[in-house]
Amino acid sequence: MILRGWLIPRRTHDREIRFKDEQIVELKRKSAADDDANAELLRQNGMLLDAARTGTAVAESVQRLFDREPQS
Repeated sequence: MILRGWLIPRRTHDREIRFKDEQIVELKRKSAADDDANAELLRQNGMLLDAARTGTAVAESVQRLFDREPQS
């Protein structure tokens, strides 16, 4: 079984498990950082949408004013 690779030494197993645990911790840390970045992007997008709504309302008001004025 050892020659076929079905059995490995305990130290090798423990080392591999430790390596995987370290990878999991690192990926969770990166995921948390990505979540923070995504939250900031969503906040900024919301601010941009609010500004766009204001700009659109102003443009519509100006258009209505020009539509009311008689043409010369």
